[in-house]
Amino acid sequence: MIPSPTSKGPARNEPCSCGSGRKFKHCCGAVIPVHAAPEPPLRAARARSPDYTVHAAAETVHLGRAVSLDAKRSCGTCTACCDGWMTGTVRGHEMKPGIPCHFRGAGCCTIYDERPANPCRSFFCAWRLEGNPFPEFFRPDRLGVIIVARQWRDRLGYELISAGRDPDENLLNWMREFSTASGSPFLYSIDGYYRAFGVPEFQEDMRARAARGELPSLHDPSAPLRLHPTAG
Repeated sequence: MIPSPTSKGPARNEPCSCGSGRKFKHCCGAVIPVHAAPEPPLRAARARSPDYTVHAAAETVHLGRAVSLDAKRSCGTCTACCDGWMTGTVRGHEMKPGIPCHFRGAGCCTIYDERPANPCRSFFCAWRLEGNPFPEFFRPDRLGVIIVARQWRDRLGYELISAGRDPDENLLNWMREFSTASGSPFLYSIDGYYRAFGVPEFQEDMRARAARGELPSLHDPSAPLRLHPTAG
């Protein structure tokens, strides 16, 4: 079992802590399905931006400010971000589901010191960021899920990217408790269908993006994350 976050929100049938007057399960504790748009528009969206998944689901955004990596954590032999769970093009070589990065070695990146800015240096695993809330065993290759920190409006949010398996109920319960306690919404997909958990405004934003034929995302290209100059 995954240990629960220390802070808990109201029970599902109690009044929501946001002050709306509604029950928690019908307000900030609701989980809504965010159905993908019909297949043709969805394919068209991907065609317009071949690196969409990397930009939309893997580039950490934090109000455009510099961040640091946790000095006590390292990627080790984890290559989840290079294993083909996301799409991108690295030095002319396509990476996509089923096809890992051309430069992925045995538990390492063979061009790490010379890796390109996009999609490589613009990607930050939330598990490695300084001050992150995630346990040690949430490292992507152990968890089977990549958790990416992103900025959504005035608050930090998270996207869960399947890296070998879809998020299971233990992980989702942990994320729901953490989201309720911290106010950080999150987005995930199971069997190709997106779901959003968080405040009603977040849910509506994700639903509106899907209705426009976009993949639901926390991506905000106007606020790219930068690695602090003193960070490794």
